[in-house]
Amino acid sequence: MRTEPRASGAIFDTHDKALDFWQARMEDGSLSAPFEVVHVDTHSDLAFGPPGTGFVLNVVISRLPQQRAAIDTYRAAVELDEANYLLFALAFRWISRLAYVRNPKSHQDIPAQLRDGSGNIHLRSYISQMMEEKNGKEPVIPFDVYDDYRQFHQAGYDFVTMAQSPRYAPESADRIMEIVRQYIVEMPVEKTE
Repeated sequence: MRTEPRASGAIFDTHDKALDFWQARMEDGSLSAPFEVVHVDTHSDLAFGPPGTGFVLNVVISRLPQQRAAIDTYRAAVELDEANYLLFALAFRWISRLAYVRNPKSHQDIPAQLRDGSGNIHLRSYISQMMEEKNGKEPVIPFDVYDDYRQFHQAGYDFVTMAQSPRYAPESADRIMEIVRQYIVEMPVEKTE
């Protein structure tokens, strides 16, 4: 019988469902934005490949911050998916700090245009600069990258989420979900009425 403390969380099929989970937690009051995220993955999920960063940098951050989190609209337009969901969460101004614990054997896939001279994330474009009077300046998000998981040390999570990710992970990785499931109290992904 497991005696370690468990965190609330969810396991779902694709990474982008984390947005739905976080939005539901903000709506039920159990999570407040901005919040810190630790992303443990082989991929940064910051839009290195298609559809890329252009839509977020030129369309999403041109909107008023309180109108940006139109998750279903972005999915329907095939702009949001599991390879770029963290970029959208950053544009929504939901994330105050991002730690990325990556597989050292994976390809480095953090889009350079997202980082400032200090290595932090700062979403900006010509359009966002034009909209600063209306939207305010885009925040600089502290961003730490760990190439070796043994260098990362943190405890005490409010929520834990995990994605099966059949598009990227082999079926043999599904056993990890059962291990993680022992350490979480599963919550609904979407808001319950």
